Amino acid sequence: MKLRLKSVVAGAAALALAGTGLALTASPASAYSGTPPWVGVADDVTHVKGALIFYDAAGNVLTGGTNISAIGSYVGVTTAGRLNASKAALSLAAPSSSNALPSTWTLQSVQGSTTFSPTPVGTPATVSANGNPFLALNATGADILTATTAVILDSSTPAYANVVELRVQDSGVGVPADAVGKYWRTDIEFNPAAIGGASYDGLAPQAWRVVYPAAVGTATTTTVTATPVSGAVNNEQNIFFTANTSANGGGTVQFKVDGVAFGATKTVAASASGTVATSDTGLVGAGSHSITAVFTPAAAPVNQAGYAASTGTLAPYVVNQLTHPTSTALSIGSATVAQPAAATGSAVTTTTDTLVAPSTGSVSFFLDGGATAFSTSSTAPYTFSLSTSGLTVGNHSVVAVYTDGASFGSSTSAAGTFNVTVAQYAADAQYISTSIAPGTLVISTPYTVAAPLVLPAMSLNSSASLYSTSAPFLGIQVTDTRPGNLPYTLSALSSNLTKVGVLLPNANETINAQNVGLNTLALTTANATPSTFADNSTPGTQNLTGYDNVAASGVLAAAPGSLGLGGASPHSVLHANSGLGSTVIHGLLTINAPTNTIDGTYNGTVTFTVIGS
Repeated sequence: MKLRLKSVVAGAAALALAGTGLALTASPASAYSGTPPWVGVADDVTHVKGALIFYDAAGNVLTGGTNISAIGSYVGVTTAGRLNASKAALSLAAPSSSNALPSTWTLQSVQGSTTFSPTPVGTPATVSANGNPFLALNATGADILTATTAVILDSSTPAYANVVELRVQDSGVGVPADAVGKYWRTDIEFNPAAIGGASYDGLAPQAWRVVYPAAVGTATTTTVTATPVSGAVNNEQNIFFTANTSANGGGTVQFKVDGVAFGATKTVAASASGTVATSDTGLVGAGSHSITAVFTPAAAPVNQAGYAASTGTLAPYVVNQLTHPTSTALSIGSATVAQPAAATGSAVTTTTDTLVAPSTGSVSFFLDGGATAFSTSSTAPYTFSLSTSGLTVGNHSVVAVYTDGASFGSSTSAAGTFNVTVAQYAADAQYISTSIAPGTLVISTPYTVAAPLVLPAMSLNSSASLYSTSAPFLGIQVTDTRPGNLPYTLSALSSNLTKVGVLLPNANETINAQNVGLNTLALTTANATPSTFADNSTPGTQNLTGYDNVAASGVLAAAPGSLGLGGASPHSVLHANSGLGSTVIHGLLTINAPTNTIDGTYNGTVTFTVIGS
């Protein structure tokens, strides 16, 4: 038999696991871990030249097997042998906890060699790709099991039990640093039990594995494909991925989408044609993704080819957003609306492919072709309410636009129209007046020009931030003699108050109408039942709802807004669900003024409007 030299990078421990024609037995990872206690001592450093690599007849790296009797067909080394060496031998040493010098351990010959020429010849073609083996074993491999019977195993000491060290030493001379007595070594763990016996450390009887130096598997490649392919799938279609790995020793594959596990880990058996795994099916969100398949080889001795882990990537994998077409219809509550009531409407949205209303999205309502929505509703049914007090008399239109950020397309309704008419009943103007004496602010409010309601002089509050006065506003009466006992709404709107006797009052001579408030309403009539504003619903009686319009806290004359009784639109004061008869209420009228208001008498008006249906 021929000796062969294997030339690789010095110090690299290239070990892996494979087998040809061997019955495979699954086992967990070795309980043996860490570096053996004898590694690194001075004696070990002096004599060790590198590590061994075991090959089967096909040139596959072995890092374990099921038959300790035949450990392989060829042995390689991790550092170059001497070219003038003519022989090499494989021997076995049993680590001993009582003898710390590995060079003095008792050796048992396992496999000798015949003389070979200085230039290695006869390397099998199937092995040449991996480098030339250092030592060719006999046809049945190295009988390690028989050799172990000639040494005493230190089976009672951790890290020594059932561990043997295989060594190769060549016979060359001439290089001082490579003197006789140095050797290559690798430690293996095995189960010496007879066939049919108990397992040991995850190894079946007669099975073995490399434990030091740590095995480095043969490189593998993994590729990922997808069904459907990238760009031909949407976010509502099931997808599955397939991984093809060059390793044929079995293991597991975990698929991931953007680094997150996609389904369960897939276990794949050893196969002569390689490893193929298919993912669970599932949905992937719209967008560009990175799909990976992480291959983890099986542990020795199942993975006898010593295959290493590998990861395949499919990127970008593009998933399209599926958008369901929608349709939107608009319904207007009433074709004719009198000021200042509210125009109302609602929108209904359905998907045209399933005729099911979507559960997400919103509807925006646009008035008279405007570019800005006057109302948006995010919950079905989508509705709007639009006050007509700021609209011109005549025809108006509203369109509803449905939008959704994910699964449904936008859609626009046909325009819905309604007509705004003037108020049905004339306004009744009431007059108010107040005055501010030097150092105070006084307001009087007559009900008529001849008989004003005079409020107390305005006083400065404790924080000196505004002037304020209040007085009961009595005798607000609504008399309804219309047939049908119909509902009505009473509203009020205040003007700004200006200093009496000033033709063109400036900001310091004007009190903003928002500073006028009417609240704490109470009934003074006997025909109303119940006599509170709780909005109870008692059939056949007059049910009333009152509204507080609290005065603003001294806003400036030019300040915009609609606080208190100010602004452009009347403020609801009272609503009756049935108004036949006379209803009299009173409230508390409050006027506030900012501290920059100068002294004097200030007049204004509060206009009451009643709208019936």
